[in-house]
Amino acid sequence: MGRETAIGSFSGAQDARGLRAALGQGEGAVNRAIGFSSLLLCVVSGMVLGLWSFVGPIPVPEFIGAYDELPRRLLRLGHIAFFGLGMINLALAGQARRLPFAAASRARALALMNLGNIGLPPLLIAAAWVPALVYLAPFPVFCVFLSLCLAAGAAWRGCLGGNAARDGA
Repeated sequence: MGRETAIGSFSGAQDARGLRAALGQGEGAVNRAIGFSSLLLCVVSGMVLGLWSFVGPIPVPEFIGAYDELPRRLLRLGHIAFFGLGMINLALAGQARRLPFAAASRARALALMNLGNIGLPPLLIAAAWVPALVYLAPFPVFCVFLSLCLAAGAAWRGCLGGNAARDGA
């Protein structure tokens, strides 16, 4: 039995294919959507931070504190993480088809990058309010790390003339 969503009706194993079709054809379409959304959130968070940075129009909120205090650092780190991970996600989405990945490794690399891109920046920003959340950061960071390990391995395999299907990567 199918279920209704904002982008159509899906059922069971067809969810991923339907989502890819809804967001644009081809592998990496979800990564592109998440990457561009991350860049948008970078701009939005920068606009908010700019309200009190550089002698902005409003005073620094009390809980954020001085420039070198942890909550303010976490907000800045979350802001730049939206940009950096969004750009990496877009780069991976654009290059994944060109790299000699086995299909399963390509899908893993793309999915892991999405998990890191979705997880890390909001977690860092939330940790400005709840400092203990910073201890969850290794999970999305490790997702990005694994994704980039898979991509770098495929890039080197291509550079050195390896074959993804033969090498089992």
